[in-house]
Amino acid sequence: MSEKTYIFATGAFAVAVGLLAAIAVCWLAKLAPVDNSALASWAQAVGTVAAIGATIWLATRDSREKRDAEASRARMTAASILYRIGAANAMLQHVRNQVVTAIVVDQSPEYFQFTTDQLRSVVLCTAEVRLALLPLAPRAAFYLAVTSDHAGAAMNFLASAASEHRDSTSELRRGAAKMALESMNVTVQASQVVMQDLEALTRAESAKHAASLVGLARQEDSR
Repeated sequence: MSEKTYIFATGAFAVAVGLLAAIAVCWLAKLAPVDNSALASWAQAVGTVAAIGATIWLATRDSREKRDAEASRARMTAASILYRIGAANAMLQHVRNQVVTAIVVDQSPEYFQFTTDQLRSVVLCTAEVRLALLPLAPRAAFYLAVTSDHAGAAMNFLASAASEHRDSTSELRRGAAKMALESMNVTVQASQVVMQDLEALTRAESAKHAASLVGLARQEDSR
């Protein structure tokens, strides 16, 4: 049901309830004579019912408009960050591979500093963006938070390895790299889930708009 149809149906229901109550009052007034105070009480009851109906209609309309606005914002947000998340995912996988190399082969503190700087350059989404996605892509919003948190943890481990003196034992750097790898594995997996959800959402929206354009084209051809 479209928004306009829903609002119209809700309003019509409220009006119908008020009219039925008014008809009932008139019928009772003809059926049995009543005094003015009783009629006033019935009229007040009709007014109360009508006011309740109008309140329900307005509240429903405002709530639906708010939900539609939030859904539109979520769709726009998903479309605007899809490329950014794809680029971030590629860089996160690259950093993870560098961490794996550091575990297999001992690397210098400069290597870890370079890897830390690369991870720091990854552009992830803010809390505001995650909140905007919640109405239509709650899982993507959750995994974006997971991605950001674990990327920060990996960055801290890599930075600690970079701060080690060149002559210090390689086991210290390798241990930090192993901790960083655990966080990077979660980060990459979470960002891939985000990509899947955002691609599915934008693909569905693209298909919907394409169908709408086809419908308009057919209407033009039939004229």
